[in-house]
Amino acid sequence: MSVLTETRYGNRRGSGCDLVKSHVLTKFKAGDKLPTEEELSRMVGTTRYAATRALTELSAEKLVQRRPGLGTIMASSMSNGKAERNGTEIAFMADEFESYMNAEIMRGIDARCREKGLRISLLNSDYSCKEEEKHLKSLASCGYNGAIARIGEHNENFKILEESVPPDYPLVLVDRQDKSANFPCIGVNNEKAAYEAVKYLIQLGHKKIAYITYDETDRGVWGELRRRELGYRKALTESGIEVVESYIQGGKHLGPNAKPTEWYFDSLGYEPMSRLLLQKERPTAVFLFHCYFAAGAFRAIRDHGLKVPDDISVISMDDAPVARYAPVPLTVMAQPLREMGSKAVDKLVERVEGKIQLNENILLDGTLIVRESTARVK
Repeated sequence: MSVLTETRYGNRRGSGCDLVKSHVLTKFKAGDKLPTEEELSRMVGTTRYAATRALTELSAEKLVQRRPGLGTIMASSMSNGKAERNGTEIAFMADEFESYMNAEIMRGIDARCREKGLRISLLNSDYSCKEEEKHLKSLASCGYNGAIARIGEHNENFKILEESVPPDYPLVLVDRQDKSANFPCIGVNNEKAAYEAVKYLIQLGHKKIAYITYDETDRGVWGELRRRELGYRKALTESGIEVVESYIQGGKHLGPNAKPTEWYFDSLGYEPMSRLLLQKERPTAVFLFHCYFAAGAFRAIRDHGLKVPDDISVISMDDAPVARYAPVPLTVMAQPLREMGSKAVDKLVERVEGKIQLNENILLDGTLIVRESTARVK
């Protein structure tokens, strides 16, 4: 496990640049004219320098085109001339392209495709099982040489995958590990990442450590839930700390075809954290399933008259910009999203060449980024 320590102001320049790049990649489509640097900086809430640097990097990566007299335009194809000449094309299908996670995975895929001279098309199912099925069934007929997919996270989505794509079609899953799937997957080692996050809290002296996830009724539909909880439990038991079942709290997970909202993520953090803080022996630290839970969790802590990290430490999986720019910057176990994307392309090429088993998975390590939301127990 690699560990980074980040102060409140130490990485503001790089983070602001990343915020602008993520905003551009997720909010604009091919051919769109982008706002000016000054407008982008206001929209994202960062400096003009960060916007200038972001557009410069995106231009170097051939994701935008800077045209004198016209402004900056989103590139018409996430590819280069080499791909146009050899005609090799793959698809990347996801349930949305607005989130930080898919934007980062997409950037890793695009960078590797340009290195290998591959053209890439984006397919958005928009949280619709019907759209997902349509895209998956059309992969071969549309002439794609192969595909990378981050399908929905429910059993129904895996059933659609199984019924829609022949097992010998070159397809690689990303961030969707499932042993029953007939396709290789690239993802983070969820059990190890959760284990290392909780062990870090234990090293700070915490013994009353809670876990906020999704509620009990939803644990059968998402393998990551089980694996992260296994890591949480393993870290405690190996350290001789009793697992208090009431310390495992969750919110209702959305079903297939449902789109998450800001209110939904807020409730996932607020309600479970409130239940934890009302317990007679409240925890001194909490591990969150995802950093999007943090806003609601922080609000609950504040509403109970407590402070982070003085009264309770908080650590989370994933490192979206909301983690870095939270009122108290959030300590996280970051997933290597761009590496997932680039390795997915490598595996897809190997699969096209018949070099790998159908269900071979690659699990990557996370990176612990220490910020201000965790402290030694008092």
